[in-house]
Amino acid sequence: MILSGYALASSTTTTLANPYIPIGNGYVNGAMTVVNSAAQIAGGGAPPVVEYTWVLPDEDSATPGTQIWPYASQERTDLYACVVLSDPYSLEYLADVFIDVYHPQGAPECGSKKYQKHGKVLNRSVDKTQIDECKTAALNAGLITQAEFNDITYNVFDQNKYYMYKVNLTDNYCQPAGLYEARTFAVDKAGSVAIPKSAWFTWVPSVILQIDFYNGVNYGNLIPGFEQVVQGDADMSTPNAPTLKNEGNVPIEISVNNTKLIGNQYHKEIANFDSQFRGEYKQYLALEKLTFSKSQQLCQTDKIDFSVKAPLGTPVDNYVGAIIVSAAQGAYDYPTCPQPTNP
Repeated sequence: MILSGYALASSTTTTLANPYIPIGNGYVNGAMTVVNSAAQIAGGGAPPVVEYTWVLPDEDSATPGTQIWPYASQERTDLYACVVLSDPYSLEYLADVFIDVYHPQGAPECGSKKYQKHGKVLNRSVDKTQIDECKTAALNAGLITQAEFNDITYNVFDQNKYYMYKVNLTDNYCQPAGLYEARTFAVDKAGSVAIPKSAWFTWVPSVILQIDFYNGVNYGNLIPGFEQVVQGDADMSTPNAPTLKNEGNVPIEISVNNTKLIGNQYHKEIANFDSQFRGEYKQYLALEKLTFSKSQQLCQTDKIDFSVKAPLGTPVDNYVGAIIVSAAQGAYDYPTCPQPTNP
């Protein structure tokens, strides 16, 4: 029964740990304990064999190995690996084929595991076109020899000894350029694991800089003897506030230089400029190239400020000129590891 002006409240009982009972060593004292668990799968019989593996598409036939270019501000979902396997028992005995992709050693992630993707078997009848495209593209790219091409064709289609899997991979413009490892594993139903085999692909270094002030920078009304500043921001949708965005897969070194602002009527010149990027403020003259010491990092959007100072006595006029923004491959802000060569 609830009386007028009163409310019922629930209560819980707290069990305190008994100070005379040791914690651990088989006792659960007062609350909870954590114990380790373990298990083993020993496998059985001969494991499957990864005969061949490679990554496609190759977009530079003149350079050895698979070369793949990033898309600006997008993820590439058209990457894939072709894996050719054999199993001492049968295709039906294969349980899983998967690939672990590792970051390049020459990037800040220092070869750490990036992701894991699982494959799908290609049926030699239904998926014959895909199988042919996989091995033909590999041959054209120099990833397999003609003898290996013939071996795959013979053992997939004539002998039913090899099986081909396709594993879809991804990468995007925010991921660092370099040599990526795609390590292939195969497991049979008894848990026996094939000796892993690796393929490699180069995420080709690409300097891609986007600006939002491509229609120009308007300094507005200048007062002789005073500096006029155009403030930037980190928003690519506000072109009146200059912004730079790194849409490539390497850090970008930013440089700027200006032509003189020249009056239309009296042809007087304004040649004193300033710029600020990533906290670094620089003064410079027209036609003098200014390079900032701090590179723009991967996937980063930053503001850039521009300013101009008209000297005393500059006549009333309309002044026009140009700002040239240059981009080159820069340096990471943080340590990286040495870049290996393709084994």
